[in-house]
Amino acid sequence: MRVVLSGQETNMKTLKTDVIIPAYRPGEEFEKLLERLSAQKYPINKILVMNTEKKFWKETWEQEYPLVEVRHLTKEEFDPKQHFTQPPAHYTEASLVKTMEELGIGRPSTYAPTISLILGRRYITKEGKNLYLTEIGEVVNNIMKQSFPSIVDVHFTANMEGLLDMVEEGKVPWKEVIRNFYPDLEEAVEIAEKELEEVKIEDEVTDVICEECGRNMVIKYGPHGKFLACPGFPECRNTKPYLEKIGVPCPVCGKEVVIRKTKKGRKYYGCEDNPECEFMSWQKPSSKKCPECGGYMVEKGNKLVCADEKCGYVETIKKED
Repeated sequence: MRVVLSGQETNMKTLKTDVIIPAYRPGEEFEKLLERLSAQKYPINKILVMNTEKKFWKETWEQEYPLVEVRHLTKEEFDPKQHFTQPPAHYTEASLVKTMEELGIGRPSTYAPTISLILGRRYITKEGKNLYLTEIGEVVNNIMKQSFPSIVDVHFTANMEGLLDMVEEGKVPWKEVIRNFYPDLEEAVEIAEKELEEVKIEDEVTDVICEECGRNMVIKYGPHGKFLACPGFPECRNTKPYLEKIGVPCPVCGKEVVIRKTKKGRKYYGCEDNPECEFMSWQKPSSKKCPECGGYMVEKGNKLVCADEKCGYVETIKKED
């Protein structure tokens, strides 16, 4: 049995329900079912019987039971496919800008700086084209919603944009805008300083061992991105570049392939043992060997291509189910 709420009433005393049940025939078994339904918490609006029997059951049902509505299903009406509810897609920079435009938040000149700011503060991270909320981003978001609900509301932001436009046009004195806004903000800040608990985000521990003291190094963030640092600071000040491994062995020496960047910020793939090993590739290497020549292959879009142009072998990457 499946109970489906119908109607828009919020008063639980007046809320009625539709009850959907599988095929039943009139008789003692159905009478017992009606008794159980009558004892439920909510009054019944309608009983829908999904009947697969002959159509003459419809008249018998509806004559004996006024609340019953029989819906006859044919084999053609059954859909054997299984469907799963899909979560909403992650934002990309383009879809985030589009959403801000629709909500009236920001201006074309502020979209790029806004995204750069939340990326720089590690509130979100970017993987491929998708944007993902980080742990620190989730903590900050929850704190802001808890302590400053009116300020982080999208309608407040859009309204403030409009007020600032009117200030620019000389229609509203800027002091008046501040005078109306600041007292509530000051009060909210004072309350937050007293009531908010201190939140500590633990550093991510890696399997890289500090050569100077033997501790496991942790990931830190600086002006130029991630780097490894010894957790023994200030006693131990050892640091080194953070190299993100892609899980593919180096085709030259067998060590790990890592993501690196040029001085201008362009990403490429190289061996973690650089400069001893000089392997590098602009395209992401694959662990799969070329079936034609045995060399390594690289990803280009949805294709796997042999890195040796003379070989020229190409195959389509199979999508995972």
